[in-house]
Amino acid sequence: MNLRYYILIVLFSCGLALNSSIASELEVVVDASANTEEFSDVLSANIWISNLDQRKTAPYIVNKFFKENEPAIIQLTMPFLRQTTNSDDFKIKIKEYFSTPIATNFIERVKTYDPLVIVGYDPCPMPSWISSRSGDFTQVTEQSNFFDVQSCSPPKDYELWAEVVKYTVEYLKGLGIKRLGFYVGHEPNRDWLGSEEEFFLYYKTTASAIKAVDANVVVGGIGSWDYLGKKVECNYDGYTTPVKELCNNVGGWANLEGDTLTKRFIEYVAKNALPIDFINWHSFGFPPSGFVTQSKTIRQWLKANGVGNVYLYPSDWTYWSDNYPADYLDTTENAAYIISSIYYMWKAGIDWHGHDFDITDTSLEKEIAQERNNATFIGDWSLFTRGGDVGGGIIKPSYNALRALSLFTGKSKKGNYKLLHLTIPEDRNIAAFASISKDDKSVLLLLSKFMPTDTDRLNKNKLSQVETELDLVQQEVSSIKSCVRKEKKDRRIPKEVIRDCKSKIIEKVVDRKKHDAIEFLEALHNCSKDGQDFSTCALKHTAKLELIDSSKVDKITTILQSTKGSSNDEAQNIKIKFINLPFDGKITVKRYSINKSNSNSCSVNKQTADTTSTDVPCGIGGDVDEGIVKIQNTAAVKGVDAAFELLKSLGYTNSQLQTIRGIVNQCIDKEGISQCIKKLINNELESTEQVFPASIESDLIRAIRKYKNIYSTYYYTALDSINTKEEISFDGSLKESTGELSERFHNMDIQLSANSVWLIMLSKE
Repeated sequence: MNLRYYILIVLFSCGLALNSSIASELEVVVDASANTEEFSDVLSANIWISNLDQRKTAPYIVNKFFKENEPAIIQLTMPFLRQTTNSDDFKIKIKEYFSTPIATNFIERVKTYDPLVIVGYDPCPMPSWISSRSGDFTQVTEQSNFFDVQSCSPPKDYELWAEVVKYTVEYLKGLGIKRLGFYVGHEPNRDWLGSEEEFFLYYKTTASAIKAVDANVVVGGIGSWDYLGKKVECNYDGYTTPVKELCNNVGGWANLEGDTLTKRFIEYVAKNALPIDFINWHSFGFPPSGFVTQSKTIRQWLKANGVGNVYLYPSDWTYWSDNYPADYLDTTENAAYIISSIYYMWKAGIDWHGHDFDITDTSLEKEIAQERNNATFIGDWSLFTRGGDVGGGIIKPSYNALRALSLFTGKSKKGNYKLLHLTIPEDRNIAAFASISKDDKSVLLLLSKFMPTDTDRLNKNKLSQVETELDLVQQEVSSIKSCVRKEKKDRRIPKEVIRDCKSKIIEKVVDRKKHDAIEFLEALHNCSKDGQDFSTCALKHTAKLELIDSSKVDKITTILQSTKGSSNDEAQNIKIKFINLPFDGKITVKRYSINKSNSNSCSVNKQTADTTSTDVPCGIGGDVDEGIVKIQNTAAVKGVDAAFELLKSLGYTNSQLQTIRGIVNQCIDKEGISQCIKKLINNELESTEQVFPASIESDLIRAIRKYKNIYSTYYYTALDSINTKEEISFDGSLKESTGELSERFHNMDIQLSANSVWLIMLSKE
């Protein structure tokens, strides 16, 4: 269980009897004459790219993303440093990395659209020539061999590390990146095998080196895996035994006070007057309204330490939490989550964000892919489906959510749109933005409704919303949580643990309103355990909120009565009123949507799959799966033909080619073409009297490269035949009509179902 919510001990886990639906008609009013404001960068389709050079899909997905979106912020992880052998080798490797076709194309796109590019080497960047534990390749965790002790350890020479940072900044500026940033740290809670003080020195060294090169390059940290995350102790379950022993041998890495890592970092920066432009952290599975609490808490820390003018930046965020892979990541639930989360980030004053773009966990993904017979949808993080070496690349509803955001903010028209203030229903599950073009020719509305389909996720979402309404101070919730975690080992009755811990905290809380809030949360827990109708029981305890005004009580009641979303839920009728429009006469109305019928590759595959064979949300063996297989088969034929044409041009006779083809066919279905060629070269297959040239090994290697190049080129060229299907692409959901305005207003109705997104555009003809 996520400890952040342990204090509430699954308030609604007993199958609460809530009202079936709150499906009354709601109204959204867009007043085009209302106050406007410039777009914040948090409203852009911003991403974190972690595998620019590691996946064959990278050129396709990066090109498609830039073609259809205009991010304001891009975070880029550079993974090559840990493989370098010395300073000269590092300089060669950075040039090689950014000279590849995909990296060159990426830089050109950056020059065109001018986003802020925030680079960094974390996680675990240390090569042998800088690491304080050079040559120790012990795995840090049991789950991954990506992290080893050498690469996760502090530098042995901080001045040498500073030189690496300086060269990196100078090199990237030389490539023509005008807006550059540098992030320091990526989940150092676990992956920094050193003390907090050593990590803070690592930041100090990095930040000072950057500003010495160019004061305009922004720098920040620390990428904690949770804004309340602490440095883990030596007995952390995820560590391998040797790492636990290493930690104990040096006296441990966690601070004895057990304070939040980000809070202590802010205190260190303030005490040492260090340069700091942004605070970044990771957010996994937090309910959208949770970003309000995150922002408020971090800003309190900054204010308390006299640190100002700092951008807030959840740099690695996604709907995922707990078990992975997770099927809901492929559904419209994730799309609605993205829009709703960005809405709350904006409301909370968060400045930037960096949604997961291409992050993978190869071992876990392969396992479930094999279980599902290499199905397209396996519930992975990426905005595109994974596919191993060559494959995947199908856009998900989550991708379409960012596409909707890009159209709303005026993609390729930077600075030409402004936000409009609007009136939306008092429903925390509904998020909405309105904008107007600066030439007064277009007014837009972006609308979403997020309702988790799973009971646990739904309850987590409700708890976050209630917590926001009660205005709880996060440090107090954290203190209660710590108490529960400490006490639960000796007790079996959560109710008693909650009660006793609550009492301990209340003794230290001066604000009476917080007493009421904590008492109310305890009452909610008891209601869920008493077997009564939950809503009826909960309403009896609203007196505990006597210092909270009645409107808040009403809001909390509405939150608790909301039901989970599914494809079968009744849609709400939303009456949209556009008033005081800056134009009259003939107009064009465009409607885009993400729901069970539109912008939804998952649904397309599910609806066309054999539903008797699987109950997974996106199905197995549907039209998308079959389309992928068809493209792969055609790509293989074209690749093989091209490879043999190359061999023929090198002088191989038809007889020799026929022999090679026959030998390869003996094992290609089971082992793949590369393995078969290796066996052919090593004479491991059945013998043949055919005589081959002495150059056969190098010739076949060239042929394999030709095969792979033609295969992947055809595959990704043909992939758009699926991604541009009307029912899969966001642009394909477009429904366009014309009309006549009088008196500068326009009314329309839409059916807003759970976990759907709408984009409405009114334009003067």
